[in-house]
Amino acid sequence: MNRNIFALLAAMGLQAGCSSPDGSLLTPADFQTAYQGDPRAVVLDVRTPDEYISGHIEGAELLDFNSGAAFQKGISDLDKDKTYYIYCHSGNRSGQAARYMKSQGLNVVELQGGIMAWSMAGMPLVR
Repeated sequence: MNRNIFALLAAMGLQAGCSSPDGSLLTPADFQTAYQGDPRAVVLDVRTPDEYISGHIEGAELLDFNSGAAFQKGISDLDKDKTYYIYCHSGNRSGQAARYMKSQGLNVVELQGGIMAWSMAGMPLVR
């Protein structure tokens, strides 16, 4: 019984941790619907070039979060009138990137669970 209660509380905690008060963290299906319906959308893949080549969302532009100064320069060149739909492998790097991008005045929407969740949901990838 206690194990079931712990599992339920853990699941509720994970769900709460995966939500965003401003609605900027979306499930794969909602992410796809949002960027496809947004005329100001730019999809950004913040993984490494090798990860990008292994499979990415169609139309996604690569901006490697791990590239340090190159990433910051890339962010400074972005149009503040656009909405940036970003993702990484699992959500960690895109979460960090989103915080930085928002601090720079950009409108950002994240893919919850990254490309792993996208793939598990059966969403299409370009290889």
